[in-house]
Amino acid sequence: MSEGRRKILLIEGNGQHAKVIRQGLIDAGADTVDVTCRDCLSSGIDCLNDGDIDVVLLNPRLSDGDGPNAVSRIVAKAGDVPVLVIASYTDQESYCEVIRAGAEDYIDKTKLSAETLLRSARIAIERKRAQGRTATALRESESRLRAIINAALDCIITMDSAGKIVHFNPAAEETFGYKRGEVLGKDMGELFMPAAVSARQKRNFELYRGTGAGSMLGCPVETNAFRKDGSEFIAEMTIQPVRIDGEVVFTIFLRDISHRKQAEQTLRDSEALYSSLVEALPLNVLRKDLQGRITFANKMFCELTGKPRGELLGKTDLDLYPKELAEKYRKDDQRVLETREMIDDIEQHVEDGKSSYVHVRKTPLLDSAGKIQGTQAVFEDVSERIQTQEELARYTNELKQSNRDLEQFAYVASHDLQEPLRSIAGYAQLLHVRLRDKLDDDTREFLTYLSDAAKRMQGLIHGLLDYARVGRDGRLFEPTDLDALLDAKLCDLGSAIQECGAVITRDPLPTVTADPVQLGQLFQNLISNALKYRGERRPEVHIGVEQNEEVWTFSVRDNGIGIPQEQFERIFVIFQRLHGQGEYSGLGIGLSLVKRIVDRHGGRIWVESQAGRGSTFFFTLPVRPAARPR
Repeated sequence: MSEGRRKILLIEGNGQHAKVIRQGLIDAGADTVDVTCRDCLSSGIDCLNDGDIDVVLLNPRLSDGDGPNAVSRIVAKAGDVPVLVIASYTDQESYCEVIRAGAEDYIDKTKLSAETLLRSARIAIERKRAQGRTATALRESESRLRAIINAALDCIITMDSAGKIVHFNPAAEETFGYKRGEVLGKDMGELFMPAAVSARQKRNFELYRGTGAGSMLGCPVETNAFRKDGSEFIAEMTIQPVRIDGEVVFTIFLRDISHRKQAEQTLRDSEALYSSLVEALPLNVLRKDLQGRITFANKMFCELTGKPRGELLGKTDLDLYPKELAEKYRKDDQRVLETREMIDDIEQHVEDGKSSYVHVRKTPLLDSAGKIQGTQAVFEDVSERIQTQEELARYTNELKQSNRDLEQFAYVASHDLQEPLRSIAGYAQLLHVRLRDKLDDDTREFLTYLSDAAKRMQGLIHGLLDYARVGRDGRLFEPTDLDALLDAKLCDLGSAIQECGAVITRDPLPTVTADPVQLGQLFQNLISNALKYRGERRPEVHIGVEQNEEVWTFSVRDNGIGIPQEQFERIFVIFQRLHGQGEYSGLGIGLSLVKRIVDRHGGRIWVESQAGRGSTFFFTLPVRPAARPR
């Protein structure tokens, strides 16, 4: 429609009347109107096709159309252009017919004036424009609503008063697996709901139609629902009744809450598990809010205080403990809340001169966002443990002192026994030399036994002194080149190696922090044993080494006579021998001395062997040894 001059199409079969009306309109509207006249229906329709018309004035008595038929044809062609009928009907029915045919208004031709006609035309134009704006706004509103409904994540389903589906949004298609065309006109309850829920829904619809109320209407309801593939899920559903033009429709808002229900169940299971664990713990567990009020106490704490949980909730430390102790706990709680750090403390309590000890761990309670909600204390009576630790420390000190005393005794005793043994051995040898020709065979044999026994006793005493010196006279640890150390020890053993034709091989050895003298003894004893306890084959000895992050693992492997598995532990005990003097000489001290050296260096030693297939002795040394030797 034009915004300046009003363009009026006058369709009037009577030419004289048309001229009069046209002139009257021009006179009344001055320069605000343009009037175009047509004398028949077809030419009027052509004009509507060609021009921009603001309003049509129609006398429906035309040569090519008459009455309501002519009105309806012009209205159909005019579209949004208002059509005013100018006629002189004398009966009410004819008036009603043209209005029903789509005319905007009816003007009695017998009472016609140019001013009235122009005013009616203007009113019709503005009314039509207003209706157009309203219709546009309504369409836009419907379009926005449709877009919102289609974009909604929840299912939105509309049913008519009979419970038949009339709208089914994309979220509903995705949730249920049906296309919109498959469900329109179908009964929703029968399609998606269990029979009991469907029947209840229908009863609510009937009740609402009769009373305007229903227990399922206007409030969320949880129910099971079925997808097209038969799978079942838990849904939250709200049914909202709406009256449109006197008819009731029901809009259902529905969402799949299976994941939420699963999460809720998982949370309940987690809480139940936590609760069962806390209740079963042999510890006291107490939780407090930011004001220091108790929000949880486990069974053990309730038993400790002699109060049921319900009586403890809401209480503070001042309600349970003496003022001084309650104030300490308040400050501890405040420190945890301010620093967000755990307090780990052993409290000593003295009552009637007797001490008791409580191990307390206090931590902040955080919610899922990391915000502090309060404090949690876990504590237990550790009096017995503390007493046991004190007793163990006392026994350990006593044992260390006893070992030191024993080492001192062994050292002194061994040292003091050497002189009388030297005298016995010396005089036995002197008797054997001076009286050799005067003694019978038995006496000479007895003197030989006496001399050998004295020499063996001297060897035992020297071995015992060496054993005692490991802990007593050991040197401080220092960087020790094991390649150079082993070279020196193989040189010392050169005669024994040459005598038996042994082949000695080795891996490149590291530099370690150790007592070089004692490690020299260790290698010498292990290699000597490999040479001594050889079989009929030529001895082959290999010294190997491996490293991990914490220890060096050394090995001395031979192809000798081997060791029975049941003797693996016994060979490291002092004075324990597996063979008699007639088979292999020895005092039973060498491997015990080796073990003592390894122990002093913070390592361990063991053997792997099979009788007749050789032995491999393993021992470890720390990569980073202790600051002080043991």
